[in-house]
Amino acid sequence: MKNGFIKVAAASPVIGVGAVNANKSEHIKLAETAYADGASIVVFPELSLTGATAGDLFFGRRLLLSAEEALEEYIEKTRELGILSFVGLPAL
Repeated sequence: MKNGFIKVAAASPVIGVGAVNANKSEHIKLAETAYADGASIVVFPELSLTGATAGDLFFGRRLLLSAEEALEEYIEKTRELGILSFVGLPAL
């Protein structure tokens, strides 16, 4: 917080449909950039870990589990940044 204001970053990652690991890496990179730029909060688009247009893949357990694992790794890699993240992913 600076002068009573909180800096919020709206992230716009390059997303591959169903490419959870690549999307996760992009999210981590953007969170690090947002933090380096002084943001206290970073917001990602809905379903950005999986790609919003994954269609029938959302009914498969594999994609959902991959997204959960990616979120866990994202948390681990950004834990020390001290930035609040809003990350979109499908859930059961």
